[in-house]
Amino acid sequence: MLPAPQSHVVTIWREPFQLGSPRLDLWPQGLSVSEIVSRAGCLPADFHARGVVAVDGEPVPRHMWAYVRPKAGRVNGVPVHVTFHMPLQGGGGGGGGGKRIFAIVAAIALTLITAGISTLGIPAIGIAAGSLGAKLLATAVGIAGSLAITALSSPPTRGGSRQEQASSESGSGELQPASVSGNVLQPNAAVPRVIGSRRLFPPFAMQPIVELIGQDEYVEAVHVLAGPHKLSDIRLGETTWDPEKEDGDLQIELREGLAGESRLGLVTRYGKTADLSQEMSVHGVDPIDQSVYSGTTPVWHGMATADAPDQAWLHLVVSALLRQDDVSDKLRIPFRIRIRRRGAAAWRYLPELHYMDATQAPRRAQIKFRFGSAFDGTLPPPPTDRGFIEARKLVPGQDVSPVGEDFDADPYFSAGAGDDIYRSDTAATTNVRNVTVTSDLVEVYLSADEWPAGVYEIEVIRGATFRDTLFTSDTYIYDGNIYDFFGVNDGGSLPLTRDGLIDRVTLRRLVSVREQYPIARRDVALIGVRARNRAVGQLSVRASGYVRDYGGYQVPAAVPGTVAPVSVITHGTFDKSADIAFECSLRLPKQPSAWSVVWEDGGSGTGSAIYIDDNARLVARAGDGDTAVQSTTDDTVVLKVPIKLLPFDGEVHTLGWDIRVSPGRVRLWIDDVLVGEAGTTLGGSLEGGTWAGGDAGGYLRPSGAAPDQIAGSPAASAVNWDDPSDASDLSVWAGGELHDASAAGWHIQTVTSNPAPHFLDAMTGSLNADPIPEELVDMAGLFEWRQKCLENGYSCNMVAEGDGLDDLLRIISSCGYARKYQSELWGVIRDYDRSAEAPIQVFSPRNIREFRWSKAFSRLPAGLRINYREAEDDDAERQITVFRAGAAGTDARTEQVTYDGLTDEADIIRRASFDLAQAQHRSTFYSFTAPVEAIVCRRGSLVTVNHDILRRHHGGARIKSVILDGPEENVLGVVLDAVVEVKDEADMLGTADLLEVPDLLELGNKTGIAIRRADGTSTVHALANAPGETDTLTFAEPVPNDAVPGGPFDPGSVAAITEGCLVVVGVVGQEFKRLIVSEIENGKGLTARLTLVDEAPQIWEAVNG
Repeated sequence: MLPAPQSHVVTIWREPFQLGSPRLDLWPQGLSVSEIVSRAGCLPADFHARGVVAVDGEPVPRHMWAYVRPKAGRVNGVPVHVTFHMPLQGGGGGGGGGKRIFAIVAAIALTLITAGISTLGIPAIGIAAGSLGAKLLATAVGIAGSLAITALSSPPTRGGSRQEQASSESGSGELQPASVSGNVLQPNAAVPRVIGSRRLFPPFAMQPIVELIGQDEYVEAVHVLAGPHKLSDIRLGETTWDPEKEDGDLQIELREGLAGESRLGLVTRYGKTADLSQEMSVHGVDPIDQSVYSGTTPVWHGMATADAPDQAWLHLVVSALLRQDDVSDKLRIPFRIRIRRRGAAAWRYLPELHYMDATQAPRRAQIKFRFGSAFDGTLPPPPTDRGFIEARKLVPGQDVSPVGEDFDADPYFSAGAGDDIYRSDTAATTNVRNVTVTSDLVEVYLSADEWPAGVYEIEVIRGATFRDTLFTSDTYIYDGNIYDFFGVNDGGSLPLTRDGLIDRVTLRRLVSVREQYPIARRDVALIGVRARNRAVGQLSVRASGYVRDYGGYQVPAAVPGTVAPVSVITHGTFDKSADIAFECSLRLPKQPSAWSVVWEDGGSGTGSAIYIDDNARLVARAGDGDTAVQSTTDDTVVLKVPIKLLPFDGEVHTLGWDIRVSPGRVRLWIDDVLVGEAGTTLGGSLEGGTWAGGDAGGYLRPSGAAPDQIAGSPAASAVNWDDPSDASDLSVWAGGELHDASAAGWHIQTVTSNPAPHFLDAMTGSLNADPIPEELVDMAGLFEWRQKCLENGYSCNMVAEGDGLDDLLRIISSCGYARKYQSELWGVIRDYDRSAEAPIQVFSPRNIREFRWSKAFSRLPAGLRINYREAEDDDAERQITVFRAGAAGTDARTEQVTYDGLTDEADIIRRASFDLAQAQHRSTFYSFTAPVEAIVCRRGSLVTVNHDILRRHHGGARIKSVILDGPEENVLGVVLDAVVEVKDEADMLGTADLLEVPDLLELGNKTGIAIRRADGTSTVHALANAPGETDTLTFAEPVPNDAVPGGPFDPGSVAAITEGCLVVVGVVGQEFKRLIVSEIENGKGLTARLTLVDEAPQIWEAVNG
């Protein structure tokens, strides 16, 4: 990126018809046309008098030049073009009186520093779209952005600037409230899904609810993740939860979302909490004499339930209740509550409640509204010492001036006249109904016929505090009179002075509760939390998403032999010349020791083994056990898989493997999942026709026969398995038995960081709202990609939350160095080192047209500053800088990028090196049009192109006839349908006088040809022709006259080199340019437009060294 201030714009300009790079200047924003003309030094001297200025083709009147100020770039990122024109001298016919012809003399493109990607061409400065140099990138487009658009494997970055966020809320209070911290899912919000394994803060599936039971607060919450997940290592804040430790104040229950799991038992309901936190109002008093009313009276405090709750819980906190001059004197606070269904005009009043206490301690109280049915049991007697002690459905009116009216509760709460008081001694006789009173709880029962479902508005008011000893409950007389504790009297005195009175009451919250299981779906991972009087820190968990992986096998039906753990297997125990199968269960440690042995036999001679190497890879091999043999050969099979992609988690797993002698093959499974399968390179038998030699073997230990050396390991390196205590006996099926994998498929549910199973799950799984049918998925291609990800250690570990399917598939595939492929099948295009592969198709001017190439002149940064999550540090955010190979040491220009899915520093360095190398070596784009019937390649295919734009020596023709030897066993040469030039020039050392050579570039040039055979494959051949032009080419070496399967209209097989095959001509070793197909677009007239990029094998040298 250009180091330009935000107040400036980039100007790109050059004179028409001039070669070379355009000129880039930094100009202040907001220049007028007149100021632009003055700054443009390329204009003629008389331009101010005779010239014309056009902005995006529209002429600007000269008298407006000082006022028109072109904007530097539009919203869509397209530059603004300012062009300068002059009338041609003497133009327009005789006398100059005809039409005036203007010629463009200069052009400027204005673009903001923060502009988007420019168009494919900038015609106003003389660069035609699609030609050399047309892809001049806008200055703000970073390397990651451009690669996301053009690369075969784009960087694993998100399309937007969304960042993982976590916030927390916690309650506080003197009573040690129960609370949990975290984020609550909003309606229609995306639920997180873990790809691979990550630590994250799962959101709440619904609002946590708090219930009061006595003086204890219990909080209930459910955390949720989309789809089934393996859950482990739960932390509350910075404290790790130990499931083995008994903690009565904290309970956690897990459901991973697997089929057959029961519902949560800890949390079976859900609700919505309205945080009130309102101190209830009291009578205003005179500041000098606080026994005298002055100013205000208590007011109603309102709230509302959620729609149609089964219960509503109103929580109150009484901070203390006492008067300082007599702390033992019991005091009462009266409460009145009214309720109505939203939309109704009339309020319905509950019985008046009295709360009594004498304490300095804060107390919790709760009023529960139960919707659905009336109370039909026996009323419990209220307490007499503290708490809610009575309820009154009738309160007589005040008998002092002003005289008041009686207070009557709603008839729903009455069984008839009389017996209006519900207290301890009247519980059996009272006519108060549908209300129960205990110390800290009042329950109100509301039947469905009287109180239909809906939103209910609730209002609460408190009265003046008064002394219990002066109050007569039967008559409501206080100190000789009946007072309205919620109003005032003409005397202005309060029942009790507020001087030294502590009686604050706070409305804490209203919780609306539905008595229904909170989660409708079973295929989600849940963490239920219930805590008592405890503020629970924000919960985080190590979660691994379950997916369908490839695997499945059946052990042989025969009865197996067995080997005890940590035992030597003596030579001769099993037949080593026949196929053999194994299975065992053992604990896979999180960090296994290098060269620790699962099983081995034969030692370092001809031998087989399963062990961990010193690069943290699980190795399975059979054949030549020499340490120098570290890869598969024609008589040895070597399979290596990084353990970071395997379940080395400290738990017990089942391992199965088998060895086939001829053709040599090794297969390995863990928990039914296929870890890998490899065979000898040429389909040959294992070394010596056996899977092990004459040395002994060992299970969970080396045999010690070759001192502690096993197949492929250094001398004296092998050690016992780290933790054999939980290992089973090794089951062995010898004598020609193999595991049956005929029913293998993508049906083993497991956790993995391999990108391929997650790519398949994202396309076809239940979490996709519109899953892709599996018959439209390239299963064979995905299986091949899966295996390559295992071999190369490609992993993907990310949290998907709100990502679109296209973005998600792009990131997952990028982690596996691939790109989403969508055509007749859905799959991926892998990017890998194709150096050893032959191209599948040849293109030349004989079968293509409209060939073009363009180059992106992006200014490469010296390196990338990558933000990522480090798995070894609990997924904490980290940053690392990776510099481009060959970047100058003094170049400090680096670009910021965030990688998703990669959580290991080594993987970050490898990917960043790859992206930087892509930007450097794949910045040229080739395109041409070809007839559809001539295209046998697809996106990602390696092809070759021969064209005069690419090569100085080129040619193309088709085979007219084939020259065979007598028995027709070999092809000696071919006759073409066109004449081509053949060169056979001596090199520099073979030239007697270099001064006599007319063109030094011709030295050493010898012509070779490439033939696209009948089956689509290509072969390269040297020629024996003398220099000159000819249509008959003779091969330097005869070529076997092979046959290949014929097409649908051929009766059988056809000759591989036959009439009609395409031939391209060039210098030997440079007959064509190797390219990779990036895009194929359908065109008119049964044609297709192909876009290609360089093969660039040096990219993989930068990545792998």
